[in-house]
Amino acid sequence: MSTYRITLYKQIEERWQYVRLSATPEGALRTEEGICGYTSGKAHISLIPAGTDAETALRKAGEMWLLDGYQRMPQGLQMMTLHFRMPKWRGLPAGAPWFEEWCQFYLDPVRTALQVTGNGIPQGEERFSGNYLFFFAVPNPDMARQNVALVAAASPVQFDFEIYIGEENKQVEIPISPDVPDFLQEFLRGFEASARTIARGLAKVSVDALQPELVIDHAQRRVKGEEATVLKQRLRERWNFECQFWDPVSHAAPGEVVYLQQPEALEYKQQIAAALRQEGQQQFYLLDCENGLFRIEPEEIFDWTHEGMIFSAALDWVIYCSFYQTVTFGGEHLVSKVRKIFSTRPEVLNVAG
Repeated sequence: MSTYRITLYKQIEERWQYVRLSATPEGALRTEEGICGYTSGKAHISLIPAGTDAETALRKAGEMWLLDGYQRMPQGLQMMTLHFRMPKWRGLPAGAPWFEEWCQFYLDPVRTALQVTGNGIPQGEERFSGNYLFFFAVPNPDMARQNVALVAAASPVQFDFEIYIGEENKQVEIPISPDVPDFLQEFLRGFEASARTIARGLAKVSVDALQPELVIDHAQRRVKGEEATVLKQRLRERWNFECQFWDPVSHAAPGEVVYLQQPEALEYKQQIAAALRQEGQQQFYLLDCENGLFRIEPEEIFDWTHEGMIFSAALDWVIYCSFYQTVTFGGEHLVSKVRKIFSTRPEVLNVAG
């Protein structure tokens, strides 16, 4: 099972306070209170009543804090932009040679520091032409800047980056080739400005204050160093996957595969996960082309990726999820199981688009 949480905020005089409600796999409800930007605080753990699901327990607990003036996304917070200038890379990020060290020594520690101190609400990210921008709403800007600076100072490798804090996210102009005619450049700049205006508007749209979020601890689950290098190499040699598009988007699979559109896969995901769980106690992995290589649990197979490959330690099967909402299954044994699961609906297999 996974951990889900709700984080709420309240301004008291000049300082922001947070409360973090977490439903753990052990059936406990953990309540943490603190001052944004600081690690010290208080925590209380109680058992979730038998027969109550995690979302219901979180919503019920969260309602009491909303009545006390707490809110999900406070308005008027300062925005912090982390702007990394990375070596240019034509492929998806996780395939870059500098990606693992960048995540291990910069991104993961920063995310952890901001999360632990209740002082960084993710607001999205952008990447283009070597520019990687990460946006956070920060109740305590001074401490947020200090936390990021401490992470950078402790890193054994250095990357070129800048911390920007202001009323809005920092924006970097997307480069356009000088060969593009002036009138088309003006059109593209207008389109870029419109897209960013829409994105800012969507970020301000009110959301369900008590909608739990899945906790993904990148730092704890990430596969690092030599282990990550070996697994990526084995995945490339066995399945011809190099953190790029795979079947049916491309034709890179070394053997027979079956694929279907993601909505259909989700309908049967529990059956597929159960079938794989019966194969033994092997570790499952996810190579997420945006975020890197992680250890995952069988029930999380369809929860973690936008573009990437799921596989076991034995590498005798793979599941590829694509940006194009397709799910592809490879490996003779798994293909056979999937065909059996879809035996009453064979028409949905190998249908994409």
